[in-house]
Amino acid sequence: MRPFVQAVALALLSAASVPAQARITRIEILSVAPAFGGAAFAPVGAYQRLIGRAHGEVDPEAPDNAVIQDIGLAPRNARGMVEYETDLDLLRPADPAQANHVLLFSVLNRGNKLALPVFNADIPAGLDAINDVADAGDGFLQRQGYSIVWFGWQADVLAGDHRMTLSVPVAANRDGTPLTGLVRSELVTQAPAPSLPLSAGWFTGRSHAAYPTVSTDNATPLPDGFLPSLTVRAKEAEPRVPIPATDWHFGPCAGEAASLAADRMICLAGGFQPGRLYELIYRARDPLVLGLGFAVTRDLAAFFKTAAADDAGTANPLVHGAGVKAIIAGTSQSGRMIRSFLQLGFNRAEAG
Repeated sequence: MRPFVQAVALALLSAASVPAQARITRIEILSVAPAFGGAAFAPVGAYQRLIGRAHGEVDPEAPDNAVIQDIGLAPRNARGMVEYETDLDLLRPADPAQANHVLLFSVLNRGNKLALPVFNADIPAGLDAINDVADAGDGFLQRQGYSIVWFGWQADVLAGDHRMTLSVPVAANRDGTPLTGLVRSELVTQAPAPSLPLSAGWFTGRSHAAYPTVSTDNATPLPDGFLPSLTVRAKEAEPRVPIPATDWHFGPCAGEAASLAADRMICLAGGFQPGRLYELIYRARDPLVLGLGFAVTRDLAAFFKTAAADDAGTANPLVHGAGVKAIIAGTSQSGRMIRSFLQLGFNRAEAG
């Protein structure tokens, strides 16, 4: 088990000259509806839920963005910027005058919403109830007047089961050929399975996208002589036992419906068994510019804190301006994200 990590960090600092510095170019609000069945939370009153998307862009030449892996190899738009698009799910007091001028950025855990079950008591258990945002429990955050921001930051999370997503570009070599590299994937399953996604782990399963293999032929060496390998062991400290290439292959097993593309699946003769650690080492292609998730967090905070509107004139849907604060909270994976976010300096907007 990983050690429990919880982080709550203050001051997602923004800057003047918004929205240009914030790099949020467009906000789409797809729906506005009463939250929690129209329930009122004294003394603040009722809440509204807003669902939409945010479009943004990052300057790959800016020093603060240089730390993002492969940012220099990402495709650029006509302005020389790298674009992204993220899901938004917002809660705000229906009466803006009742807002406490604090924006709570709740970092998703593997695409799933937090904040309410962390701060509010009596929230129903289970991811479905948490992600539905239908029950406020004792309404602690709502009675305080917080505005809550959920947003996609992890670009390898797949849509489905109410998970929130982030779309980022694929990095490529400057000549347009695919970037490739070795991937070590530890595969586990909680029930016998003939095949697994290449991303099959304790937390990931079929909710995350794996990097595709450069070749589904596991028996023919690549031009440089590389061959993928699959091993198995019962315990972490035990020796890895090689599985012959004739006993496994990329793709679904014969007669099995493909749940993913063949270059993102693996089949094992006799099937994968629970209680075993399978280690696949393969050459993958098409890395996502995942580090943009840090920039998304930074840029959304700068925009929602200070911008009156986006580039097209769509109004900022949250309370903003002088005196508005932004705080960020996360638990477990989300807490680790926040630690890196702070260490890499992404709590400072581009203008400083």
